[in-house]
Parts: sequence; C-alpha cells; structure tokens
Amino acid sequence: MDSERENEMRNFDLLALSKFDKSKKIRGDVEPGEYTIDVIVRLHGELRVGEDYDSEIVASIPWQKVAAVLFDKVNDVTIEAVLSEALGGIDDSRIKDQADAAMLALTGSTEKTCKGKVTQNLIVELADPRAL
Repeated sequence: MDSERENEMRNFDLLALSKFDKSKKIRGDVEPGEYTIDVIVRLHGELRVGEDYDSEIVASIPWQKVAAVLFDKVNDVTIEAVLSEALGGIDDSRIKDQADAAMLALTGSTEKTCKGKVTQNLIVELADPRAL
C-alpha cells in the first residue's frame, strides 16, 4: 500500500463502515444526553458491491403535487370519497398501473440508473489500544 495512504481510509473501507451502522437498532438503549467517544475498533469481513442497474422509479413522480392539483379540480364530496377509498385498504394495483401509464405518457420514461446493491458480512471488534 502507498505509504502516504496507510493511515487514510479507502472509499470501500468507508462504505463498509457505513453498511455496518447498527445505530437504529440500538438507539432505544441509549439515554438522551451528550457522550464523549474515544474508541478504537477493528472492522473486518466481506463487502460485496453489485453492478449498477436500470429501474423504473415511480417514486420520482411528484405524487403530492399531482394529488394537490387533482383535489383543486374536484369538489369536497369527491375529495372525501377519494380519500375514503384510498385509505380504506382497497386493492390499488389497477389504479397504480393506470396512474403509472398516464405519467409515462406525460413525462416519458421514469427509468433511472441505480447503484448496485451493497451487502456485507462484517464483524466489528474493540481493538486493543496496546497493539497500536
């Protein structure tokens, strides 16, 4: 390894560290407050980075804006009926398909290139500071 980079973290090291983040799982175990952190850890294992891929990203459609415009065009009774049906747990696959087709006709493809999936099999251990 280049001697200038020996103490620098490589991009894939940083990616591995970010994938190991378990903070959401343990947040409930930490009381509110300020904490001083001084810990040395060893992170090791395998990191797999998949190939980029193309996917239709329907979420990129501004659904809230579309709903606001639709609600502006209809009366209060229709708005209540639409909300009641939408929130009532209906099978909305047909409606989603129609909406997706309409948006595709208006905006063109919603296809985006997505970064490949990152999976990990990592272990984190406290490092012995005497070993440094």
